[in-house]
Amino acid sequence: MTRRTTTAWLSAAMGAALIGGMFSATVLAQRATPAEVAAKLSGNWQINLDLSPQFRPATPPAGRQGSAGTAGAPLLSLARPSSSLAFLQRGGGGGPAAAPDPRVMAGNRAIQTVQQAPATMTIAATADSVTITDPRGARTYALDNKEVKQDVGGGATITTKSRLDNHTLRQEFIFDETKVTHAFEVNPEGTRITFTMRIDNFSGGAGRQVRGIYEKK
Repeated sequence: MTRRTTTAWLSAAMGAALIGGMFSATVLAQRATPAEVAAKLSGNWQINLDLSPQFRPATPPAGRQGSAGTAGAPLLSLARPSSSLAFLQRGGGGGPAAAPDPRVMAGNRAIQTVQQAPATMTIAATADSVTITDPRGARTYALDNKEVKQDVGGGATITTKSRLDNHTLRQEFIFDETKVTHAFEVNPEGTRITFTMRIDNFSGGAGRQVRGIYEKK
């Protein structure tokens, strides 16, 4: 290997190392500590319906007002629910209807609740826990990514777990065959949250994912 070739090879190697170091420094600079993310998530938030068409309330039937889907409602249902989100009615075909199972009814009510989005909410977060307050009440979750069994009455429990993943608060809710996941991704300025909700069923079928935008008040 000639001296010129050696010099060129060393220059190329040093340049690659420099670029790699700059890239690593940029990635590290973009990451935030849990405490920093918690501070950005904390505050009062309001959904922007213009930027959240999948949560935009449907027009109520003529003569009806004040339904859960009207603008300004404290909780917003999905604008176009699909069959994958409907709760299955269990029972035999052709015979008399089975008596409702209190556990299934309570669990379905609880998992249905987390398939809605509040028009406004308050988030109080630290590096270890988060409290979300909206018309459904105040709910506190540990951010340790550990499964917690929550009693929802009627002998039913739903499984929850929460964690901070870089700039995103991720939550999971499970009852029987239904899993609902929430992701609250806050922007670097702490002024906007992209809320993503996904609903899946363990027994199969296509899941559904929707997004909404919250802005800090």
